[in-house]
Amino acid sequence: MKIAVGADHGGFELKNIIRDHLIGKGHEVIDCGTYSKESVDYPDFALVVALAVARQIAEVGIMIDGAGIGSCMLANKVPGIRASVCNDLYTAGNAREHNCANVLTLGSMVVGPGYAKQIVDKWLSIPWTTEQRHIRRIDKITNVENSFQSVESINQLLKNAMQISNSKDTKNEKETGKSLIGSLEAEKIIKSGIRKFKPESSQILTPLARDILKDNGVYIIE
Repeated sequence: MKIAVGADHGGFELKNIIRDHLIGKGHEVIDCGTYSKESVDYPDFALVVALAVARQIAEVGIMIDGAGIGSCMLANKVPGIRASVCNDLYTAGNAREHNCANVLTLGSMVVGPGYAKQIVDKWLSIPWTTEQRHIRRIDKITNVENSFQSVESINQLLKNAMQISNSKDTKNEKETGKSLIGSLEAEKIIKSGIRKFKPESSQILTPLARDILKDNGVYIIE
């Protein structure tokens, strides 16, 4: 697996330990810095890691700062990134299995080197979910992310959110909403060898899924 790793000065030493650990496991590692204990700003390096993943230069990313929180916040500003702070084994597994996390952030002031290695190994060992309930929720996250592209789409997003929150009958959401085909489903379509795809009347493609299909030569029948 190709993995981008990064850190600020607080995570520098742990980053080097994790980097060497991953190389020893046979992974290809892209070291995004920092390369010394000289004080730097974690957003700069978290951005490099997140962009490496978003642009598919790396399959996943690992970023380390003092607590892991700030780097997670920054990484999640990058479209296509689902970063998770995992300073224990349970959240490491949950982030991958339930949330399809593609960037892991760690706190060097929270976990020691030995436990950090275990967290990284656990996070990498858990495959992304194939359960529809989790895919549906991830698609909703992606849809919200893609909705913040214009004033009109933001207003519509707020309107939809208010309608759902004001509804006394939770069935209304199921009755009025369409199922979303997200990036994971798009990958399945590509792997199936389909060259032409027409969503059913009860389905809509998320913008990210649409781009993935088009980039892979799948003709979308409107």
